[in-house]
Amino acid sequence: MSAHESPRPTTSCFLRTIALVAATLGAAACGFGATPTPVSLIPANSGPARSNVHLADGSEITQLEVAKSRIIDFHESGEWEEQVTQITTEARERLAAELPSATRPAIVLDIDDTALSSFAIQRRLGFGWVPSAWDEWVRSSGAPAHAGVLALYRYALEQGVAVFFVTGRREHLREPTERQLRAAGYGRWVGLYLKPDDYSEKSVVPYKTAQRQAIADLGFEILLNVGDQWSDLDGGNARVTYKLPNPMYYRP
Repeated sequence: MSAHESPRPTTSCFLRTIALVAATLGAAACGFGATPTPVSLIPANSGPARSNVHLADGSEITQLEVAKSRIIDFHESGEWEEQVTQITTEARERLAAELPSATRPAIVLDIDDTALSSFAIQRRLGFGWVPSAWDEWVRSSGAPAHAGVLALYRYALEQGVAVFFVTGRREHLREPTERQLRAAGYGRWVGLYLKPDDYSEKSVVPYKTAQRQAIADLGFEILLNVGDQWSDLDGGNARVTYKLPNPMYYRP
């Protein structure tokens, strides 16, 4: 290279220059592929509460703290209880319609976030799962009833319907579970089924399905099965199932 020649740009320098131009003018103007939107051009409605984490199906993962705040608002506004009452009112009407065709009618209720609300302990734990803290809460604290479920329970008893509780709580919590149920207004039942302490399946569906079969084997016909998880309802052995809202956790 002579003293009068200008240095030739390297390939990497050339590519960096192209990238800078594309980012400044927009990929479409330069004929290149899509590039990230400059920060200054992100829509104002994105806001600090948006995660901007987009999945392949087009959905967006909500920020965890935002999701927790919405759960609290859902509870504190009374909307959660209103939805439970709407569903259980429909369930009570359906039970009345099914009764004339049943000889030994029964209903099955889940416990946590069906018969009883665990919102207090869930909020205290930040909507996480800490088994030791959960067991201590069951042993030492009361749990309020969902009013609509309690009304359905009382109606069933008035009509001579057998009530069974089938819960994912483990057997070692039987005594405090009975105490919580009675304190919340559930004073009588025909059967209370708790998960064995050595149960190791990932899903509770096999266990809960087996308990409903055991109820049927006793000669009862389960007219209604009510729970807050789909795993409370899967597996059959019930004429009608009702799913209650629960945004706090998922149990397979």
